[in-house]
Amino acid sequence: MAMNKNVKINAVENTTKLLEIISREGRIGVSEVAEKADMPNSTAHDYLRSLDETGYLISNSDGYALSTRLLEHGARRRLDMEIYRTAKPQIKKLAQETGEHASLVIEESGMGILLATMMGDDAVEVVTHDGTRTPLHATAPGRTILANLSPERVEEILERHGLLQVNKNTITDREELMSELETVRDQGYAFEKGEIMDGMRGVGAPIIRRNTEEVLGAVSVYGPTSRTRNKEFQEAVPELLIQAANVIELNMASR
Repeated sequence: MAMNKNVKINAVENTTKLLEIISREGRIGVSEVAEKADMPNSTAHDYLRSLDETGYLISNSDGYALSTRLLEHGARRRLDMEIYRTAKPQIKKLAQETGEHASLVIEESGMGILLATMMGDDAVEVVTHDGTRTPLHATAPGRTILANLSPERVEEILERHGLLQVNKNTITDREELMSELETVRDQGYAFEKGEIMDGMRGVGAPIIRRNTEEVLGAVSVYGPTSRTRNKEFQEAVPELLIQAANVIELNMASR
């Protein structure tokens, strides 16, 4: 007898929900994950045991944690992406030139995905990792992406994700965001003033496939507020980002 389509969909939704919970918690027991997922202990246990048996979770007496299996899939996918392979040398160069965090961000399903990040010699330690998902409106690279998408696509993203307030500095007013995006389009880069992480400021510039105007992603540099407020940073870093983005665009066009 064929499985009901809704049962299949629910199974997928339940599986992804459990993986996301475990990703946030680090390691978690059956009863705790069942409570957070709002499902019976027995159901949660069946899912967790299956994920453990297929290698997506690892378990011990303290509960379940993610395995490196998902990392394997993500790393393979990233290596297959032309934007990653092309931009990586420029990200490394930006980190060396600025001494700060340099990164590559792409848009996926209306969210900003940190595809690659590298640390310069003076970069401060921050809790971030490749694969991190952030609202596009709340970051400098995210806003440079939004600023160069079609108005229809921007509306789709805002309707889907809204204007989540990540911290007290995040733009949550639609009119303010639209005005900011217009400024970003005009100047070719965006500043961020601690809207995603207190004490850190950033600059982002878009990567655009010029023959089609397709937005491929954005490059960015982040540093502590004490070092990024100065005039030298605010004048020199945007220019470095624009140059890096142009090199990436040209290399993408020649392939």
